[in-house]
Amino acid sequence: IKQSLLYSACLCLALSCSAESDLANMQRTRVLLDTDANNELDDQHAIAYLLMNRHVLDIEGITVNRTRNGGDVSQHAAEAERIVKLCGLDQEIRVHVGADSLIIERAHMDDERPLVLIPVGKLTNIALALEKDPSIIPKVRVVWLGSNYPEPGEYNQVNDEPALNYILDTDVDFEIALVRYGEPSGTDAVRVTLAEIREKMPGQGPRVSEPVIGRHGGEFFTFGDYSVDLFEHVGLQSEADSRALFDMAAVAIVKNRAWASERAIPAPTLIDGNWVERPENSREIVLWEDFDRDAIMADFFGAITQIKNHCSALCTLHSAFGQKGEIPCARSYFPCYTCHSCRSRRPGVVGGTDGGRLRDGPRGIRAYLRPTSRSHREAWPLGSDRYRPDQRSLHHDISGG
Repeated sequence: IKQSLLYSACLCLALSCSAESDLANMQRTRVLLDTDANNELDDQHAIAYLLMNRHVLDIEGITVNRTRNGGDVSQHAAEAERIVKLCGLDQEIRVHVGADSLIIERAHMDDERPLVLIPVGKLTNIALALEKDPSIIPKVRVVWLGSNYPEPGEYNQVNDEPALNYILDTDVDFEIALVRYGEPSGTDAVRVTLAEIREKMPGQGPRVSEPVIGRHGGEFFTFGDYSVDLFEHVGLQSEADSRALFDMAAVAIVKNRAWASERAIPAPTLIDGNWVERPENSREIVLWEDFDRDAIMADFFGAITQIKNHCSALCTLHSAFGQKGEIPCARSYFPCYTCHSCRSRRPGVVGGTDGGRLRDGPRGIRAYLRPTSRSHREAWPLGSDRYRPDQRSLHHDISGG
């Protein structure tokens, strides 16, 4: 009876979410994140937040660049890889050193959706890609985290001002999620205290089976625990002290435009590090300001908690069905590594006793491919009337959307 109830609950979960999930797969925003991941601690949270939102963000890649802090580019890559591993996605999502070739390749993919580039460090890689292949310009949208505009300075900006000027004079969709140190109108206002992190983050996120060695040492099995460690090593003087999650705010507005205000201005230029207005310039860029700190942080904490609960539920169901039981849910963007049933499977190779397999269909729609009596495979979109697995061929989509 217990097993029957669990199975029924699992089917209800899958069927109730799958129609909505199929639509989400079609409408997901294609994104590529370019990060100096080892610089501070906001990059790590931006990467984790990106990975936690694969139901709305179709991740085309994560690339790294080197800025003045954080060591050489290999150290930035290593830190980004830590976060991907802690999210259990290192078999699916690769961290790339250097981005221009990858940006060009992804921009030219046969996909009607534009590619949103989210550089949260300097703009070098983006400018190189645009210069190398201008034909990608109408196919991409750039949402950059940087600048104190209209004031001078800001870390990402000063690391490569010529790259910024190049993009300002290039006819590409260009948006700036403003930093504005110390001002309530910039991403500097999207702050979280050490006390909040210690209260809300321990143990959060999917739990991986093999430990990940942190930047400051120590072994970690969840991103939540690593988040606490990062905050504890950043030099805050008390639990009331806070740090801004600048980069995460940039990802957040790509997910939901309502979480900040946007306005278009004639593209200015930088001369000797100072902004110079060009009111006659017909080219416009978009500025993002007045970020909704509470909405962004609530979404972050909610997302990571939901993923932990999702993984815990999968473990319970796997235990009930045994190692051969796999769970149907088109929203399962994260593998569960706690139970043997999940750990023993390779992402992308999931199947049931009838020989079927999950495969990517057009625009990322997940489909269950099952052999038929006519000696060919038949695609059953998850959640369709045709998809009614029995207990012997339950499927848990661990390979992502």
